[in-house]
Amino acid sequence: MSTYRIRSGDTLSALAARFDTTVSTLARINHIENPNLIITGHTLRLPDGFERPQKPAPAKPHQPQQPVQQTPVRGTDAVAPTGTAAQYEHFKQQIQAAGGTFRSGPNQMNLLGFRTPTNTGANGGNGRYDDRLVMLWKDSRGQPHVKFYQYNTEPARNMSRYSADVNGDGRADQGRVPTGYHEYQQSSWKNGYCLRPTGDFSVQRDMNHDGAFSENRRTGGGASMLFHGGGTSGTYSAGCQTFSPSEWARFSRDVRLGNGVIGYTLVER
Repeated sequence: MSTYRIRSGDTLSALAARFDTTVSTLARINHIENPNLIITGHTLRLPDGFERPQKPAPAKPHQPQQPVQQTPVRGTDAVAPTGTAAQYEHFKQQIQAAGGTFRSGPNQMNLLGFRTPTNTGANGGNGRYDDRLVMLWKDSRGQPHVKFYQYNTEPARNMSRYSADVNGDGRADQGRVPTGYHEYQQSSWKNGYCLRPTGDFSVQRDMNHDGAFSENRRTGGGASMLFHGGGTSGTYSAGCQTFSPSEWARFSRDVRLGNGVIGYTLVER
């Protein structure tokens, strides 16, 4: 029987593609109840008959080193404990460690996003759902709840027409929500239900149009960066937090249970 030891940053979907199998198969033979949660250091069984060498993991684009004061807050979703109560405390501590405001009242929602830095040209400029989101809250009986979602936190290059030309060079300067703490509320837009920021905040801009945000240039514009549904072949994001149709259905159903301001803490993994 072939096995694989889970490393930091691995996801079950990426491993399924790497070993030419499916998420459901890996989840079934490893008795994984939540495919969105795998634990660093655990051993993953591979399907019977897997004999050929592993595909090498795709190389990540080089990221220029940032000055210390610009280093994003980082998270560790890959080492989350098992059990809802333990996960609730684990992610609560991460929100607080990143400077987020944690809301513990009945049905007050807390969102914790884990960004995997991705170039805006990924997937042919259509974007990629390669970030993870955790939502945690306590219901009216005081019972904790923890839900996991795949989503996207960075703009797709093919949506640049919706971005402003901030520096006046005749080209759109795409933006993204920076790491840190932000506040949202339930709302609507031209395509239906959404989460909308409670106010404007500064966003990171890609001023040199290389598809990355290493310059750490910031301007206003956060008020337009919603949570909304995306597409199946593209994220449809010009800086918004977007989900595939199936994930958006899950997320929008769950978050509607909440009341009041929704805290959103974004970290980089």
